[in-house]
Formats: sequence, C-alpha cells, structure tokens
Amino acid sequence: MKLQTLTPAQLKSAERTLAGGTWAITLGAIVVSLLTATPFVQRGTPAGWEWTAPIVPIVVDAAVVIVVRLDAIVAQLGGKSGGWPLLLRWYTAAASLFLNTGDALLRGHLVYALLHAIAPVLLIITAETGLRYRARIADALAQQEAERLEQRRAEQAEQDRKAAAERQERQGAERLQREQEAAEQSRAERLERERLDREERLAREAREHEAAQLQAQRDHEATTAREQAERADRLALQAAQLQEQREKRERADRLAAEQAERNRVAAEQEARRAEEERLTAERAARAEQVRASREAKRTERSARRTEHPAPTGVQSAPSGVQADRQDVPLEAALAAVEEAFSAGLSQRKAAIQCGRSAAWVNDQYARLRAEEEARPVLAAAG
Repeated sequence: MKLQTLTPAQLKSAERTLAGGTWAITLGAIVVSLLTATPFVQRGTPAGWEWTAPIVPIVVDAAVVIVVRLDAIVAQLGGKSGGWPLLLRWYTAAASLFLNTGDALLRGHLVYALLHAIAPVLLIITAETGLRYRARIADALAQQEAERLEQRRAEQAEQDRKAAAERQERQGAERLQREQEAAEQSRAERLERERLDREERLAREAREHEAAQLQAQRDHEATTAREQAERADRLALQAAQLQEQREKRERADRLAAEQAERNRVAAEQEARRAEEERLTAERAARAEQVRASREAKRTERSARRTEHPAPTGVQSAPSGVQADRQDVPLEAALAAVEEAFSAGLSQRKAAIQCGRSAAWVNDQYARLRAEEEARPVLAAAG
C-alpha cells in the first residue's frame, strides 16, 4: 500500500506509533545501559570516586535522547540534519555500544558482549529507520496537502464560475424587472398626474370659496377683537389703579412696621445699656466697700501686731501659700472674691486676698459666673 493512499489521520497515527516505539526502545536502552555500564565504569574509577560512575552513562544516554528527539522534529519538518548531527548520532551510538560491551569483552565473554550489544544496536537501527519513515510520512503529508490545496482551488474556481453565471442571470432578470417596473411606473405617473390635475382644480375652487368665507369671518373677528381690546384696556387700567393703591397701602404698612421695630430695638438697647450701667455701678460700689473693709482690717491687724508681736522663732507661712483662715469674716471674704472676679484675677490670687482656701474660692467663682450668665436672661425676661 502506498503512503499517498492513506488518509492524513492514518499517517499521523502511524507517526505516533513510530514515535511511541522509538521512545520505548530509547528508554529501555537507557535503563539497560545504566545497569550494564555503571559497574564497568566503576572498575576504571579511582578509589573513593566510585559514586561518579553513573554520570558517564547518563551523559551518553542524554545525548541519545537529544539526537532522537531533534532528528524526529527535523524529519517532521521535511529537512535533513546534516553532518554534525549524523556524527553526534553515530558517536553516541558507538559510545553506548562500547559502555555496554566493554566489560564483557575485557573478560573474554563474547556471548555476553553480543547480548549487551542488542539494546544499543537496536537503538541505532531504530533511529536511522525512524528518520527514513518520518521523511516518507512527511513527504506523503506534504503531497496530500498540495493535492487538497489544488482540489480546493479547483472547487473555488468552479464555485466562482457558477456564481458569475448566477450573477449574470440575476442581473438579466433584474434588468427585465426594472424595465417592467419603469413601464408600470410611467403609466401610474400619467394616471396620477390626471388625478392631481382634477384634484387641484377642485381644491382651487374650494380654496376660493373658503377664502371668501374666511374674509367675512376675519372682518367679523376684527370687529369683535377691537371691542374686546377696548374692554381689556379699560379693565387693565382699573387693575393698574387698584394695584397701585394696594402697593401704597403695603408700603405704608411696611414703613410703619419697620419704624415700630426700630423703636422696639432702640428701647431694648437703652434698657440693656441702663442695666449694664447699673451693674457696673453696683460692682464699683462693692469693690469700694471691699477695699474699705480690707483697709480697715489691714489697719486693725497692724495695730494688733504692734500690741502683740509674734514670738521669736515662729516663722510665717511660705510665700504663695495661703491657709483657710477662719478669722477673716465671711462678708469680707465674699467682697474680696467679688472684687477679684470683677478685676479678672486668677483664683490663686483671689484666695490670697480673701484668706480662704482654693476650693472655697473655686465655688465662689462658679457662683459668680452663673450669676453673670443669668443676668442678661433675667433682664430680657423683665
């Protein structure tokens, strides 16, 4: 059976079978070579380096795999490997044959040497035979592809010829149909022109009649519109007069309301100013009372110190420290706190002036702040 008679699927199946068989033989040869060549290399390896013996078979087998795989790819592409790939293929085959048979030949076992040569020789023959097979298969596939391409071109040419014939027939039918349609359209246009002339005459007569009626209606509508316009002008004049009177009343009311609001605001401002002046006068009077009371107390304490001097060895309190003295009257202390609050002094200075503790001064400051915040509210409510 010729390869050209096979289908592309059958050729690809044959190529897959060839590739699978080649790789199976290659792997078997690699395993046999690794098991046979390793002891042979170990005997020729220096002591202590026996573990490197499998490296040489592995390198040779790797070269065999590379050669087989690349030769298969080149054959599929329809090319030839050349001289160096051929040299590499035969050198790796010879090296594999030597590694497999060297040990048996050194011992003089010719039968064992032939037995160990089966795998590498089979690999060599399979590689060479596979190249020929793949070349033939690639040629057959290329020839079939060329035949299919030529067949497709012939089919396309036949389809183009049929399409051209159908196009000519369709163009002839369309031309005949256009001629018939043109005749029908000419006849229809003539009938349509006659109908339009008749309708135009009737429409002209109707327009003349409608124009006469429309003119009479327009004259009547003009008279009516003139009367309505005069009545609308009178109503507009009356509405404008009423609107002007209403705007005058609204403007007068607005001016009166604005004046009343200004009077109210002025009265509130005057009352607030009077209240502020009264509070200022009260704070000034209280401050004056506090100053007078403090001056009197200071004079009295000076007189007491003069009459009863402090015992020797008793030291005064450190500067900046103020005790809660109960000998200061409550009224004087309150007056001193209010004076300090009015003057904006800190609570520490207020505690030193009134002679009370900082906690007591803090409470009084809080009370004074609350009174000061509530004073405007009470004034507004009054």
